[in-house]
Amino acid sequence: MFYNNIKYNDIVNNEYSLLAMSYSFLNEYKQIDFLKSKYENIFDCLNSIDGFTFSSRDYLPNDIHIKNKIPLVQIGNVNKEFCISNKQKFEFLSAKIAQLKNKYLLKNKCILVSLTGGSDYTTDTSTFFDNDFPCLLNQRVTAFQVKKEFDIDLLYYFYAFTKHKIFNIQWIGTGSIQKNTVSKERNKVYLPKIKDQKIIKYISI
Repeated sequence: MFYNNIKYNDIVNNEYSLLAMSYSFLNEYKQIDFLKSKYENIFDCLNSIDGFTFSSRDYLPNDIHIKNKIPLVQIGNVNKEFCISNKQKFEFLSAKIAQLKNKYLLKNKCILVSLTGGSDYTTDTSTFFDNDFPCLLNQRVTAFQVKKEFDIDLLYYFYAFTKHKIFNIQWIGTGSIQKNTVSKERNKVYLPKIKDQKIIKYISI
C-alpha cells in the first residue's frame, strides 16, 4: 500500500486543512511546484470574465421565436458537452436584455469553465465556445480568452489542460461535497505554458 509522507510545510500549504482527502494529491501538488520552477503560468496569457446573475423572471417562454431571444449559457451547458452547440437545451433572454448586458455577451472563441464543482476531481467542468452564435454568460460560469488574437493555439492548449487531473484538483478542490471557486483561490491556480510552439500547435490540432 502506498502512503504519503506529510510534512509540516504540506500542512501549511494546504492552509492547515487536516482532511485526509486533502493529502491524497500531494504527489500532484509536488509536480505542480516542479513545473512552476520551469514554466510560466498560462493564466498570465488569458483574460477572464465571470457571468452575470440573470433573474429567472426574465427567462422567455419557448413559444417566442428564436430570432427575438438569446440563449443563456449555464453550468449545465458547460458540464455536459465538449463544445457549446445551439442544439443544447437553453434558457433564453430577450435581445433587449442582451443589449443592456452587452458585457456578458460572448463575442470571441473562449473556454467556459464552471465555478461550482463537487469533490470528484474527474468532474468535467469545461467546454469550448466557437463563437458561431450569440450567447449570454450566466452566473457561476467564467469565460477565458487569449489576450492576443494570434495566440489562438494557446487557447486550445489551455482547453486540453482543463480536462486534466492537475487542473481539476486545483480548480474544484478536494475534500468538500460542493465547492464554489472564488477569486482568491483561482488566482493560485497554475498550469504550465510550455515554450515549444510546435508542441502547442500539435496539441491545438
